[in-house]
Amino acid sequence: MPHASFSKFTAHEFLKKLRKEDPTLLNEFNVDNITRKYHLWQRNSLPFELTNEETLLHKLHYIHNNPLQKHWRLVDAPEKYRYSSAEFYYEGMDRFKILTHWNERE
Repeated sequence: MPHASFSKFTAHEFLKKLRKEDPTLLNEFNVDNITRKYHLWQRNSLPFELTNEETLLHKLHYIHNNPLQKHWRLVDAPEKYRYSSAEFYYEGMDRFKILTHWNERE
């Protein structure tokens, strides 16, 4: 289950980063649970296999536009949402210094 490994790895990395750089924000992820102290990912998230370019672009569009949805209204343009890759795709800016364009992947 690659998605489980990905979730576990990234959660640990996020925790390390937050402990070091923003312990106050870390409190936002605190849960009252006997098996864990923090919860970073949605439980029972379902992986979705990207089998072709059309599906990939559809999902990327969905992810980029999700912060604009009426029930969130976090920003008024996809590239303005700080935690999105939209800024990278629309303006060529990689604030994370880790992004690779989907069509440049091997």
